[in-house]
Amino acid sequence: MLDTGGAGIGALERGFADAFPRHYQSREFPRLNLGGATDSGLMRLLFEAYDIAWSEEHEENFYLRYLDHLKPALEDSYRSKAGRRLPGIVEFVDAVIANRHFSGLLTGNIDRAARLKLESFQFDYRQFPFGAYGDDHHDRNQLGPIAIERAEQTHGRSFTPGEDVYILGDTVKDIDCARACGARVIAVATGACDFETLAEAEPDYLFKDLTDCELVLRETGLG
Repeated sequence: MLDTGGAGIGALERGFADAFPRHYQSREFPRLNLGGATDSGLMRLLFEAYDIAWSEEHEENFYLRYLDHLKPALEDSYRSKAGRRLPGIVEFVDAVIANRHFSGLLTGNIDRAARLKLESFQFDYRQFPFGAYGDDHHDRNQLGPIAIERAEQTHGRSFTPGEDVYILGDTVKDIDCARACGARVIAVATGACDFETLAEAEPDYLFKDLTDCELVLRETGLG
């Protein structure tokens, strides 16, 4: 949905440094691949790398420090135009809702970070009344069933993954996430994975971006 212009990875590192300064200074911060990852999965990786025992206290301390840095970093990224909303996403979400489909948010970000990112880049968070987040499970492939269950609770009806559920993403991990719960998958080459890499993962639908909203809606059957 958006490119934060590096705000996310910067806030993760600064948040970790604030939460665990002694550990942070003990070695070089590892290179993290955020594409399709979950915040809780990255946290586990960092805890393992720095030999930090997991606890609810340590987890919440890390998230709070991360969020402290994330908000100003996102605001600066939006003002400076270092980050951006990805092509066609606003129009696509509006059209999906206008066509009487239900929209939710499935993301590796923790709930609080997802809200900050969307609001900082002028998305309407109310368009996503249900979802699954990086603090629901560290394994992205477990998030699909959580999102479907919450959609059913929110809207009071059942959804059949292979017929009613689409997952939109721009990484191979997003495609794997959709496959894990039986959903259809719409892949767009707007992230770190190029068009050819996504094509090799065989999504149901593949587009360079969502700029031609009418084409996307027509080909996916969401129009």
